[in-house]
Amino acid sequence: MIAECAVEPDVMAEWRHFQSLEEDFGVKQARLICEFPGKWRLKVIDRAAELVKEGKNTEMQRARMLDIMQSTRFRQKLISAGPNRNYDGNQSWLANAKNTKAPFDIILKSSPGSGGKSICGDELVKSEPPFKVGAQAWVERTPDKLIGAAETLLRRCKILMIVEPNFCADEPRFQLTFIHLFEKLEAWGVKIPCIELHTRQTRNEREEFIPFRREASLRHSLKAHLPQNCELKVCHWSRLPSGGKLHPRFIITDAVGLHFDYGLDEAKNDRTLVSTLEDEICEGLRSQLSEAGPDRHEIVIKG
Repeated sequence: MIAECAVEPDVMAEWRHFQSLEEDFGVKQARLICEFPGKWRLKVIDRAAELVKEGKNTEMQRARMLDIMQSTRFRQKLISAGPNRNYDGNQSWLANAKNTKAPFDIILKSSPGSGGKSICGDELVKSEPPFKVGAQAWVERTPDKLIGAAETLLRRCKILMIVEPNFCADEPRFQLTFIHLFEKLEAWGVKIPCIELHTRQTRNEREEFIPFRREASLRHSLKAHLPQNCELKVCHWSRLPSGGKLHPRFIITDAVGLHFDYGLDEAKNDRTLVSTLEDEICEGLRSQLSEAGPDRHEIVIKG
């Protein structure tokens, strides 16, 4: 769903490439730059300074690159390379990028020649694969595929908010997806103190919201499956602070998010359209869902 890209510091450090590529990364663009090797930004900045001396960058261009790379907006384009992408300083950057345990979706390199997932910066055609990726995808409504669509974000998240208006802990179709999520977070070694789930107090006019019954249902269905030292905070809304009702489904992390057209529940032989969110939309959702008030009732389950 979201391409994990290795960009050689030598490529990003040259202003003509930086100026062209910077806008092509981010969750909305469905491409994120892996910080490979560690301190990737610092290596780009140092190389950019060397290119000033070589006459390929100007000092003004280098300063502008530094400002952009230190911004929050640029940081949201980056993700850590992860534990399965070790870097051997005795080998070239390209050799390291090609031989990681977890393959990159795109490798943007400085040396000539392109093939497979590797592209030379000077030969890049953005409208062609592998650089061309979609910001939307049809995803099967199975626990594995639904959570898999957000794997790149979930593996590195420190904050996790899930919006599923129709969630019901008593129904297996929801249980299976959330249990699968908890198991994956545990398997990936994601240490997150709290997972927030936002849902409606009632799904229809005939339902009655009875907090102690809702809590008993959550404890019975999900408590045993929560990751260690993690709590599940379920926020039941009668209406949002804006006055509207919960309707769309989202997975939102500390920096980015995805929109799921249909439910985050299992539905055999069905699909949902998953789309990346603009940073501003994501920030607005985080802000609105963080507001307390009389229309929100919280239930906290500790793992």
